Amino acid sequence: KVTFLKRPMEAIFSDSLLGRRLSGAGKPIDGGPEIHGEAVAINQPSFNPVRRIIPRQMVSTNIPMIDVFNCLVKSQKIPIFSVAGEPYNQLLMRIANQTDADVVVIAGMGLTFSDYQAFIDNAENSGSAQKTVMFVHRAVDPAVECLLAPDMALACAEKFATEGKDVLVLLTDMTAFGD
Repeated sequence: KVTFLKRPMEAIFSDSLLGRRLSGAGKPIDGGPEIHGEAVAINQPSFNPVRRIIPRQMVSTNIPMIDVFNCLVKSQKIPIFSVAGEPYNQLLMRIANQTDADVVVIAGMGLTFSDYQAFIDNAENSGSAQKTVMFVHRAVDPAVECLLAPDMALACAEKFATEGKDVLVLLTDMTAFGD
Protein backbone atom coordinates (compact mmCIF):
# COMPACT_ATOMS: atom_id res chain seq x y z
CA LYS A 1 0.00 0.00 0.00
CA VAL A 2 1.33 3.44 -0.90
CA THR A 3 0.44 6.57 1.05
CA PHE A 4 1.35 9.96 -0.37
CA LEU A 5 2.35 12.39 2.38
CA LYS A 6 2.18 15.58 0.25
CA ARG A 7 5.62 16.52 1.63
CA PRO A 8 9.14 15.13 1.40
CA MET A 9 10.13 12.29 3.73
CA GLU A 10 11.35 13.59 7.08
CA ALA A 11 13.39 12.37 10.02
CA ILE A 12 12.55 13.47 13.54
CA PHE A 13 15.50 15.05 15.30
CA SER A 14 16.04 15.73 19.00
CA ASP A 15 18.57 14.89 21.69
CA SER A 16 16.23 12.07 22.72
CA LEU A 17 17.57 10.11 19.71
CA LEU A 18 20.70 9.30 21.69
CA GLY A 19 20.65 5.70 22.86
CA ARG A 20 17.78 4.78 20.54
CA ARG A 21 17.27 2.25 17.75
CA LEU A 22 15.02 3.15 14.85
CA SER A 23 13.87 1.47 11.67
CA GLY A 24 15.03 2.64 8.27
CA ALA A 25 11.85 4.74 8.19
CA GLY A 26 12.75 6.42 11.50
CA LYS A 27 10.23 4.60 13.71
CA PRO A 28 11.41 3.34 17.13
CA ILE A 29 12.10 -0.41 17.17
CA ASP A 30 13.61 -0.60 20.65
CA GLY A 31 10.36 -0.62 22.62
CA GLY A 32 10.90 2.97 23.77
CA PRO A 33 8.51 5.90 23.44
CA GLU A 34 7.84 7.79 20.23
CA ILE A 35 10.43 10.43 19.43
CA HIS A 36 9.25 14.02 19.43
CA GLY A 37 11.30 16.83 18.02
CA GLU A 38 12.12 18.81 14.92
CA ALA A 39 11.16 17.41 11.52
CA VAL A 40 14.18 17.40 9.21
CA ALA A 41 13.72 16.75 5.50
CA ILE A 42 15.95 14.00 4.18
CA ASN A 43 17.54 14.03 0.72
CA GLN A 44 18.39 17.69 1.09
CA PRO A 45 21.51 18.93 -0.64
CA SER A 46 24.48 18.57 1.65
CA PHE A 47 26.24 21.62 2.98
CA ASN A 48 28.19 23.33 0.19
CA PRO A 49 31.75 21.93 0.46
CA VAL A 50 33.19 25.24 -0.74
CA ARG A 51 31.72 26.94 2.33
CA ARG A 52 33.01 24.32 4.76
CA ILE A 53 36.14 24.95 6.74
CA ILE A 54 38.97 22.86 5.30
CA PRO A 55 39.06 19.68 7.41
CA ARG A 56 42.03 19.76 9.76
CA GLN A 57 40.81 18.37 13.06
CA MET A 58 41.49 14.68 13.57
CA VAL A 59 38.76 12.34 14.77
CA SER A 60 40.54 9.73 16.84
CA THR A 61 39.36 6.15 16.48
CA ASN A 62 42.11 4.78 18.75
CA ILE A 63 42.79 2.14 16.10
CA PRO A 64 46.46 2.60 15.13
CA MET A 65 46.11 1.47 11.49
CA ILE A 66 43.48 4.17 10.93
CA ASP A 67 44.83 6.93 13.16
CA VAL A 68 48.42 6.66 11.89
CA PHE A 69 48.10 5.63 8.25
CA ASN A 70 44.68 6.90 7.14
CA CYS A 71 43.44 9.19 9.89
CA LEU A 72 39.95 10.56 9.88
CA VAL A 73 39.39 14.30 10.02
CA LYS A 74 36.13 16.14 10.61
CA SER A 75 33.92 16.27 7.50
CA GLN A 76 35.78 13.39 5.84
CA LYS A 77 34.47 10.10 4.58
CA ILE A 78 36.56 6.94 4.67
CA PRO A 79 35.40 3.85 2.82
CA ILE A 80 36.23 0.46 4.24
CA PHE A 81 36.12 -2.13 1.50
CA SER A 82 35.72 -5.78 2.33
CA VAL A 83 34.68 -9.08 0.86
CA ALA A 84 32.08 -11.52 2.10
CA GLY A 85 33.13 -13.22 5.30
CA GLU A 86 35.46 -10.48 6.51
CA PRO A 87 34.69 -8.99 9.95
CA TYR A 88 33.88 -5.43 8.77
CA ASN A 89 30.98 -5.06 11.21
CA GLN A 90 33.31 -5.90 14.09
CA LEU A 91 35.70 -3.21 12.84
CA LEU A 92 32.87 -0.66 12.74
CA MET A 93 31.81 -1.66 16.25
CA ARG A 94 35.37 -1.21 17.48
CA ILE A 95 35.54 2.23 15.88
CA ALA A 96 32.20 3.16 17.50
CA ASN A 97 33.49 2.03 20.92
CA GLN A 98 36.83 3.78 20.78
CA THR A 99 36.09 7.05 19.01
CA ASP A 100 36.31 10.38 20.80
CA ALA A 101 33.22 11.65 18.90
CA ASP A 102 30.32 13.03 20.96
CA VAL A 103 27.71 11.18 18.89
CA VAL A 104 27.92 7.98 16.86
CA VAL A 105 25.23 7.43 14.22
CA ILE A 106 25.03 3.95 12.76
CA ALA A 107 22.98 3.12 9.67
CA GLY A 108 22.67 -0.61 9.14
CA MET A 109 21.31 -1.84 5.83
CA GLY A 110 20.26 -5.43 5.23
CA LEU A 111 21.43 -6.60 8.66
CA THR A 112 20.67 -10.12 9.76
CA PHE A 113 19.19 -10.50 13.21
CA SER A 114 22.53 -11.67 14.60
CA ASP A 115 24.36 -8.65 13.11
CA TYR A 116 21.69 -6.30 14.47
CA GLN A 117 21.89 -7.89 17.92
CA ALA A 118 25.70 -7.74 17.83
CA PHE A 119 25.58 -3.95 17.31
CA ILE A 120 23.16 -3.59 20.24
CA ASP A 121 25.19 -5.86 22.54
CA ASN A 122 28.41 -4.12 21.56
CA ALA A 123 27.08 -0.63 22.35
CA GLU A 124 25.64 -1.75 25.68
CA ASN A 125 28.72 -3.73 26.75
CA SER A 126 31.16 -0.98 25.79
CA GLY A 127 29.18 1.79 27.49
CA SER A 128 28.74 3.74 24.24
CA ALA A 129 24.99 3.11 23.91
CA GLN A 130 23.99 6.51 25.32
CA LYS A 131 25.92 8.38 22.62
CA THR A 132 24.80 6.09 19.80
CA VAL A 133 21.82 6.37 17.44
CA MET A 134 21.02 3.40 15.21
CA PHE A 135 18.93 3.50 12.05
CA VAL A 136 18.50 -0.15 11.18
CA HIS A 137 17.12 -1.88 8.12
CA ARG A 138 16.96 -5.58 8.84
CA ALA A 139 17.04 -8.12 6.03
CA VAL A 140 13.35 -8.93 6.69
CA ASP A 141 12.20 -5.28 6.55
CA PRO A 142 10.72 -3.66 3.42
CA ALA A 143 13.37 -2.89 0.80
CA VAL A 144 12.44 0.80 0.66
CA GLU A 145 13.66 1.18 4.26
CA CYS A 146 17.12 0.11 3.07
CA LEU A 147 17.14 3.21 0.86
CA LEU A 148 15.86 5.45 3.66
CA ALA A 149 18.21 4.35 6.47
CA PRO A 150 21.35 6.21 5.30
CA ASP A 151 19.36 9.34 4.46
CA MET A 152 17.72 9.34 7.90
CA ALA A 153 21.08 8.79 9.59
CA LEU A 154 22.87 11.52 7.62
CA ALA A 155 20.07 14.07 8.10
CA CYS A 156 20.14 13.58 11.88
CA ALA A 157 23.95 13.52 11.97
CA GLU A 158 24.04 16.85 10.13
CA LYS A 159 21.68 18.35 12.75
CA PHE A 160 23.86 17.07 15.62
CA ALA A 161 26.90 18.57 13.87
CA THR A 162 25.21 21.97 13.47
CA GLU A 163 24.70 21.93 17.25
CA GLY A 164 28.46 21.79 17.67
CA LYS A 165 28.77 18.09 18.42
CA ASP A 166 31.49 15.90 16.95
CA VAL A 167 29.62 13.22 15.01
CA LEU A 168 30.87 9.98 13.51
CA VAL A 169 28.59 8.22 11.02
CA LEU A 170 29.10 4.54 10.25
CA LEU A 171 27.22 2.92 7.35
CA THR A 172 27.00 -0.85 6.91
CA ASP A 173 26.53 -2.73 4.59
CA MET A 174 26.93 -0.58 1.48
CA THR A 175 26.80 -3.71 -0.69
CA ALA A 176 23.27 -4.41 0.59
CA PHE A 177 22.42 -0.77 -0.09
CA GLY A 178 23.82 -1.01 -3.62
CA ASP A 179 21.92 -4.25 -4.30
